[in-house]
Amino acid sequence: MEPSWPCFRAGRKFGVALLNMEFPPPMPNSSFPQCLLNGLDAARAGKPPPSPEFEKKLREILGQHGDGGRGRVYLVELEPLRRQFGKKWDIMAGKIHNAVRETVESHMSAADACTPYADTSYLMAYSRLDRHEIQLKCSLISRELARRLIGTESAYNEIKIKEATVGDDGRIAFTEIADIGTVMNNQTGKPSVKSESRLLAEPKLWAGDVIDRDGIRFIYRPLLALRGMIVSTYICLAIKQDSVGSFFSGYAILPDPSSTLQIADLDLLTMATAATELSLIMETGAKTLISLPVHFETIANNRTRTKYLDYCGRHLKKYANFLVFELVGLPEGAPQSRIVELAGMLRPFARAVIARFTMDRKTFGLCRSANLHAVGMDLYYHHEGEASIMRQFNRFVEAANKERLKTYVHGIHTISLNTAAIAAGFDYIGGYALSSVAESPMPARRYDLYSMYRPLLGE
Repeated sequence: MEPSWPCFRAGRKFGVALLNMEFPPPMPNSSFPQCLLNGLDAARAGKPPPSPEFEKKLREILGQHGDGGRGRVYLVELEPLRRQFGKKWDIMAGKIHNAVRETVESHMSAADACTPYADTSYLMAYSRLDRHEIQLKCSLISRELARRLIGTESAYNEIKIKEATVGDDGRIAFTEIADIGTVMNNQTGKPSVKSESRLLAEPKLWAGDVIDRDGIRFIYRPLLALRGMIVSTYICLAIKQDSVGSFFSGYAILPDPSSTLQIADLDLLTMATAATELSLIMETGAKTLISLPVHFETIANNRTRTKYLDYCGRHLKKYANFLVFELVGLPEGAPQSRIVELAGMLRPFARAVIARFTMDRKTFGLCRSANLHAVGMDLYYHHEGEASIMRQFNRFVEAANKERLKTYVHGIHTISLNTAAIAAGFDYIGGYALSSVAESPMPARRYDLYSMYRPLLGE
């Protein structure tokens, strides 16, 4: 099934889709722009041509840089995804093309250009960013698409990003770029693989009850501070893929999510991972915070609390200015005096302590006395209708404001929920409607909230 939607540029549709374009071998001495443009011209023979607007924009992008546009043209390749869908592809193709369109548009400026290329790929050209920034953006696009389409951030299993290159013989080729983690490491100057000497020793505390570490990896969810429109905090989160390819995150990856010892072991593993990133943040001087979840059961249980706080004292105290603890898993009806006590235990090792509650929480009495910086909720596992969620947004923020507490929400997955969260008065928001997850915490950056709405405004 061929893409039914036309070429587009930053939310503005135009022209006829460029389908099944093939690049003939140009003359060996051709420049990169001419190689690509020759291919565009040759594609007209017996096939739908690219729209004049797309070709004009592409010529501008390729011609306005001294490098001839090298590193500015990329291909999103979905062929592995089509093979995975099999016969369902024809049924799902329309939704997939819409998801691609929405995702790509949200990551493009008005100076960039994109068009469908055959049935399973999309040609993108970027104007203003440097090569590393473009590759990072492309990788984030593929991750976001993979999460939306098949529920996994491991984009390179099913979605490929390829850079248009020119060989010595002048032929155009598409070369797959590195994984997003490598792209980020290249951009920041970090080594692509952390040496074992940099990693803190993984704590193994419970004989016979240590979780299987194989297959567990960590991602970082960005959190936007609305007051300054800055993304400077990243939530460290464990994820794991099961035997049938589904991905789980947080405590849902545990064999027994109710086991206090397994919960504590995951909290310690998460801490060890975050500590390695914190050491890199200190070395580079980046203005970045890591939010570290710690479960109520880990701190409430005498045995696990002793081990956890001992590890904090030995490895985290020097990173206190870069760390925020998020107290999670608070049971219904937990005495607020207990929350005050637990927050007090964590505070010496962090810049701030925040606490996550269920979205129907109505009172936050002693939370202010506990010196919590903020209270919040997580929508990732909520499947209620948006109207119900929006009503609870308002009640939650109103109750927190009575105690002069800041508020946050994870898991914003639609533009409408994002708008509702802002209108309700949340101080911090996060979710893939705003930004994709990262393999490592990034330096603090300003966020253009308006960019999220450009596709709706036709820009």
